[in-house]
Parts: sequence; structure tokens; C-alpha cells
Amino acid sequence: MKRSRIVGTGSYVPSRVVDNQEVAAPLGLDPDQIVALTGIRTRYWVEQGQASSDLAVVAGQRACQAAGMTPQSVDAILVSTTSPDSAFPSTACHVQRALGANPVMAFDLSASCSGFLYGLSMANAMILSGQANTCLVVAAEVKSRFLDPTDAATAVTGNLVLKQAASLAVDRGIERAIHALWEATPGLDRTQHVPAQNFFACIR
Repeated sequence: MKRSRIVGTGSYVPSRVVDNQEVAAPLGLDPDQIVALTGIRTRYWVEQGQASSDLAVVAGQRACQAAGMTPQSVDAILVSTTSPDSAFPSTACHVQRALGANPVMAFDLSASCSGFLYGLSMANAMILSGQANTCLVVAAEVKSRFLDPTDAATAVTGNLVLKQAASLAVDRGIERAIHALWEATPGLDRTQHVPAQNFFACIR
């Protein structure tokens, strides 16, 4: 039976470190409240001019290096992002060009915190079906540029949900763990492309 496996991983974060004091000050919060609610003490924000593809390219290069392969041996590039470089071409196309990869399938998917798991599931299906032998799956987000620093419901948003989703993938398997359940945010304007959620209600 044909199976897929993870052969290499890589990561990259920007150089700017933002602590809870910087996030909490505009909100009138105690930095310890953020730690108590999320477990997060620091996060990384991009510098002016950095885009999601810039983060994805470095992480992708490191993953290929760890796998002992080159980007030219990749059959498909899947990028999970809700902060794309552009509506089109896809961020995956930007990554494909920057990596010097061959003309292969390159597309984005949008599932926010759980997007990387959706990407793994899609890559797994592509490999099992014979569409691809090797896939590069990357998750990259530049949320700091779009967050309202005065909105307590979203300004403290971190990686708590991603940690939970990753533990499900390990414990139960990707195919069984992935699902979606969303409750509409009161007053959400679907024409405004900004993050909107009741974060405090989500994590309590």
C-alpha cells in the first residue's frame, strides 16, 4: 500500500520580537493577562516590505534542505495563508518563482490556523492518488499588518488554535482530525477584509 511521509521540515520567523507589554499597552491590559489566557509571551512581526511569500520561501528552502532535496524535485507547492501577497497570482506562485522550482502545480488554500493541516491532507491525497510524488506544504501568515492594536478581541490573537490542531493531527491522524465549526461573529461585515472574531470567548 502506497503511503506518504514527512521527509523534511523547516521554519522561519521575522527578526522583530514583540512582547506582551507592547501588545497590552494600547488595550489597557496587564501583560500577564495575555499569558494567562493564551500562554503566549512573545510573537514575531514582519518589517515593512516583508510579505507572506518571503517567510514561506525561507521555510521552504530549509524544509527541502532538511529532506536532502532541491526545490526542482518538488511536484506541487501548497501554501496556506489568509494574508496572501496578492489575490492573483497566488502566493504559491510567488514562492515557486523565488525557489526556482519547475513549472508545477502551485496554489493557495485559506483555512487560517488549521490551514497547514488542510495542506498536509491535500498533499497526502495527491501523493496517494499518483498526482504527485513530492509536495512542499508551507503555512505563512502576516497578520500583524492587518490587526487593529486597539481591538482586544483580535489584537492578542496568537497560535493557540494551531497548537490544538497540531496535537489532534498527531494523536488521531490528519484525515480524522480535520473539520470546521464556525459561529458567526456578531456585527461582522463580510465586505471588510480584516480579522474579526471574539477571541476571548473562543479560548475560555
